[in-house]
Amino acid sequence: MMNQGKYYRAAEQVAIGICIAGLALRLLEMPLADILLMTGLLTLGFLYLLSGIILRNDTWIHWYPVTVETDITPLARIIGLVSGVGMSVASVGILFRLLHWPGWQQQLMVGMVSSAVALIGVFFVVRQQETKLYQYLSYRLVMMLGMGILLTIKSV
Repeated sequence: MMNQGKYYRAAEQVAIGICIAGLALRLLEMPLADILLMTGLLTLGFLYLLSGIILRNDTWIHWYPVTVETDITPLARIIGLVSGVGMSVASVGILFRLLHWPGWQQQLMVGMVSSAVALIGVFFVVRQQETKLYQYLSYRLVMMLGMGILLTIKSV
């Protein structure tokens, strides 16, 4: 079966580009900025949630953005699901923080704690089994944790 993960990665890159454009327009105080931020961050949240769900299901694994070559243990699959949910909640929390909506503290806290737990699990479990999956998950988890910490500390 062919690896359709390239479509996922392309959608992720487009969503990140939309987020960057929304942040740039937000700095310039343009009216379209909030719509772009919502579109980009909600798309990222959906894609990260989907990546956690896909890793749990063997029939959809060819849609995963990284080619998984070996059989993944159930513990690694659970860590992938936790990381997907954590990154999804963290991206929505970042959206709430940037748009000054109430409830951003709780969402960022849940997203950051679950991402940190998943990062520890990725480091100790997934790193030994699958290096491509380790790199994919660790880069994104560190990115979400860093953005969450920056937005929690710094006022926007």
